[in-house]
Amino acid sequence: MRESELIWKGIPVSPGVTHAKTYHYKASNVVIEEGYFEPAKVQDKLKLFHDTFSEAIIELHDLYELFAKKDKKNADIFAVHIQIIEGSSIQQKVLQAIEQEYMQVDYAIATVFDAYIDKFSKIQDELVSTRANDLHDLKIRLLSICNKQQTHELSNLTEDVIVVADTIYPSDIATLDKTHVKGIITQTGGAFSHAAMLARSLSLPAIFGIENVMETLPDGQRLYMDGEKGIASLNEEDVLGAQQTPACKHEQESTYIEKETILKDGKRVQIGINIDALEQVDAGLPYDYVGLFRTEFVYMQNDHLPTEEEQFVVYRKALECANGKIVTLRTLDVGGDKIPPYLTWKKELNPVLGERGIRFCFAHEELFLTQLKAMLRASVYGQLWIMFPMVTSLEDIQKAKSYVRQAMEILDREQIPYDKDIKLGIMIEVPAIAMLADVVADEVDFASVGTNDLSQYLSASDRMNEKVAEYCAYQTPAMIRILHFIAQAFEEKAKPLSVCGEMAMDKEGAVILAGLGIYNLSVDTRSVLRVKETLAQYTQGEAMELASQYEEVLTWRKEKFDI
Repeated sequence: MRESELIWKGIPVSPGVTHAKTYHYKASNVVIEEGYFEPAKVQDKLKLFHDTFSEAIIELHDLYELFAKKDKKNADIFAVHIQIIEGSSIQQKVLQAIEQEYMQVDYAIATVFDAYIDKFSKIQDELVSTRANDLHDLKIRLLSICNKQQTHELSNLTEDVIVVADTIYPSDIATLDKTHVKGIITQTGGAFSHAAMLARSLSLPAIFGIENVMETLPDGQRLYMDGEKGIASLNEEDVLGAQQTPACKHEQESTYIEKETILKDGKRVQIGINIDALEQVDAGLPYDYVGLFRTEFVYMQNDHLPTEEEQFVVYRKALECANGKIVTLRTLDVGGDKIPPYLTWKKELNPVLGERGIRFCFAHEELFLTQLKAMLRASVYGQLWIMFPMVTSLEDIQKAKSYVRQAMEILDREQIPYDKDIKLGIMIEVPAIAMLADVVADEVDFASVGTNDLSQYLSASDRMNEKVAEYCAYQTPAMIRILHFIAQAFEEKAKPLSVCGEMAMDKEGAVILAGLGIYNLSVDTRSVLRVKETLAQYTQGEAMELASQYEEVLTWRKEKFDI
């Protein structure tokens, strides 16, 4: 979003303060015309097809090896790319288009990939859009190889630049000139995209999501940017904190890898992680538990409804990688703007208020039971907790529990073992259930507050709409008061309470939550060290004082701790 004539603001993606001349970059986009060939030439075209895919796989293996030496997690991005073109239905469909419809190889590639990209692009969810970007990246790679065209003009630069682009893909970042590219700013992309993950792995400052960035941000101008704050400006003084380089900041945060998360006066805080990919469980980070395992990635990355066995393998692997730590699996949270492309869906007038989360699962009983059985089967391999999203009433909780009992009865009949004392909890993200927290705490084993949805439902403002973004905030009296009520209710019943929304990742937000008595914070993997470092700077009393500035609701805690 453009803030003024000289300041631009977007999504903070990769931290670091830097400056250089802007360089407008247009990602590779090979234009393919419709084309067919004579049936007699099919063998020649099949050879070109196999050569193209084989060369692409070799290139991707080279990129994998390059990153695997220093960052196994981000190397797996290219392992996923290999799987897409090697083990999915895409390659088979391209082959069929060539053999049966006699499409030219490049036209067949473009046609098949564009169909998949179109499906994924229509779903407004960052996890799904990442898959669409991956497919586009792979399409360009294959077409460039097929037509022997050179790509990646970022690999040979002569001066320091901040790359400004509409879109940037993982291959662009993997092959860019790391000596001269000092930062990246784009119009599209999210903080959890594969391009963002690669930027962070290279300690490359990045800001995504600045509207009309190519039109509004001039080319060839010296620009100052702060990737942590998500701001860029033509004036140096607008970008604060420039005295701390990315290297210094990384070194400072790294001192917290081996440390427990402790407030200045000794209060322990548990730091969990939110994950949307299996490899993040084994990210080598100092986390205490997995507070949110978004199981929808198992559905979104497939071109079919995943079977019980396919899900079981993923959940079991997650538990094994966690080495005994709690792994909180959230049951399928689709609907609204997150719809797997292979499912038929009736368009809703107000999808965010429609059949999503647990409501979707109730409406698709077989799908829900299949997932629950897979989770229960995996539960014997570690500490698995099950969490239900978009719960609105006590009836929802009881109904969800009844499905768990059904799944258990099926496994009992089949003599399949599972953890009979498995913990069942809910997401608190709807005001209706939040206001029943004192009753809910008796009905569940634990809960996690989703501050993203709770804040937008509480304020009746779409958190993705910049026109009303100021209403959808975490640090409001109403939000602080409702969080305080939830925290008190669960503390009185001695039930675990966590926060897994973006508020826990915000520096001030994390401190406020600790001040409210919420000592389990689950954040994305890139925020773990930053949150640990931030909390270590405050005493419990100082955290409570910060929270009380927004709403005077902490008298009971001050009396309790005699502060």
